Amino acid sequence: MTGMPTPEGHAPSSLYTLDEHGKRLWVYPQEIQGFFTRRRGLVSAFLILFYLLVPWIKVDGLPAIQLNILDRQFILLGHIFWPQDVKYLVFILLGAALSLFFFTALAGRLWCGWACPQTVFLEFIFHRIETWIEGDRNQRMSLDRAPLRVEKVLKKGFKHLIFLAFASLIANTFLAYFVGVENVLDWMTGPPSAHLTAFIFMMANLVVFYFDFAWFREQFCTVLCPYARFQSALADEQTLQVSYDERRGEPRGKLGKSEGHCVDCGDCVRV
Repeated sequence: MTGMPTPEGHAPSSLYTLDEHGKRLWVYPQEIQGFFTRRRGLVSAFLILFYLLVPWIKVDGLPAIQLNILDRQFILLGHIFWPQDVKYLVFILLGAALSLFFFTALAGRLWCGWACPQTVFLEFIFHRIETWIEGDRNQRMSLDRAPLRVEKVLKKGFKHLIFLAFASLIANTFLAYFVGVENVLDWMTGPPSAHLTAFIFMMANLVVFYFDFAWFREQFCTVLCPYARFQSALADEQTLQVSYDERRGEPRGKLGKSEGHCVDCGDCVRV
């Protein structure tokens, strides 16, 4: 990443989310509009609806998709697969892995930008809620720097309340993929003590999802995501990549005063 424009307080050869002392720099992405952004929004809307609606869909009286660990069943489109059918799972996972490798080598971060749940939920739900309540990039930065007043408390409190609501929706839907939507609805209407194990599991998922999308955010991709660890090994000079072209941009400088095409405005970093 050396050579690219860097935000204020950032060491040139380190992560953009850390300053020179290793302290986290909060990311304030600048909103953009365009052909691919609109289509990413449509794809993300479809994926979010797919995730939320699939547990409610029945095929031949069975859930469309359910991983019933307690009964050792995997249900897919009306078919029940048992532990002895694991050979099919091997071929499915192998095919998915090879497809991921192929499309990464061909089109770069296609999964990360268009289909990864971390990107889809963060960019098209939680960032949108944040922008709606706190305003655009400059307004969010000003609010965070402002002293603790009534307006700031109300905006932050309202934002995190909605974050918790969506995290709960995501967590309960995730649970429904394992135990069925009927059980989840029954547990939600009953006292936690009646289904203590399920309640603890749901609350743990709620905390994880809320922590991830409210605070951890892009650090998940940098620190935890296993795919990010070997992604660079799958790309070459022919791979489609959205990145800074140092040969074209350097030496950068103000418009009309540089031999390179980069005018050092910093918009690419803010986006």
